[in-house]
Amino acid sequence: MKWAKICISVWLLAILLGRWADGRIVGTIEGPDLEYLTIGDEVYQVDPSAPCRSADRENYIGNAVTGELTAQVYTVEGHEDYLYCLWDWEGEAYKKIESADISRP
Repeated sequence: MKWAKICISVWLLAILLGRWADGRIVGTIEGPDLEYLTIGDEVYQVDPSAPCRSADRENYIGNAVTGELTAQVYTVEGHEDYLYCLWDWEGEAYKKIESADISRP
């Protein structure tokens, strides 16, 4: 009986650690309309005419945060210069831009 409790405890700990690792923060989303995504030194901007949509999400890479929400960040199949962010039921495609192209208010 004691071994069963130990096995269950180890199993639950593994699940919790797995969920914690999946929630890693990889970037931030900024701007009044959440139009800029920054991951490391790379900056992305919302592209309303992006050639991709939510169904094109490929690999989950982590979370991006604002002051109020957390978005899941995904690579986009067939589009290396795009990332897709999903929060609640909404999402946006972000296109990689040069840092010099940022025109923040």
